[in-house]
Amino acid sequence: FSVAEHAGAAEAARKFNVAIYWNGPSGEDDVQQQIALSERAIDGDSLGVVLSPGSPFALDTVIQRALAHAIPVVIVGSSIPLAPSRNLSFVLDDVQQTGTLAALRLKKILNGEGEISLLGVDLMYAGSVERAIAIETSLQQSAPSIRIVGKPAGAFSFGQTEQDAEGMIRAHPRLSAIVALNVTATRPAVA
Repeated sequence: FSVAEHAGAAEAARKFNVAIYWNGPSGEDDVQQQIALSERAIDGDSLGVVLSPGSPFALDTVIQRALAHAIPVVIVGSSIPLAPSRNLSFVLDDVQQTGTLAALRLKKILNGEGEISLLGVDLMYAGSVERAIAIETSLQQSAPSIRIVGKPAGAFSFGQTEQDAEGMIRAHPRLSAIVALNVTATRPAVA
């Protein structure tokens, strides 16, 4: 996803003869590095900042600081607890459509029945709870014989999410599918 974002930003920047400094943390859960990189962009008088917040609440101060310096900020992927404004824009997922598409795909590959687990529900990560609710609601409407038998909640970390996936597999021997709600939950689910 970030490769497509980078390509789109680079194409737009070329049209206006603007250079892009593209960087990000080494992992999705490295919030401190994301904050440090954002601070560097603000201190460097950047024309704008594009963020895909690893932890939306942790980046509030950085975003407010950029806005105070009249640096436009675009938030990609996850909503944050700030309203759009003159210099704050959002490019977000359609959570309801995501839920519908996930439910339809599950219905097809599971032939309309089975047990699934949702992995990656984190109250501190805006969008994961909404995505889980959208999938659950869509399944109830289009495939009521597919039951959600687990939604382990907690903070994102590879190790914890991998343990959650393993625990779900052991606790539910008839588990048909694990639905990872984000990229951070996908890799541990596969592991």
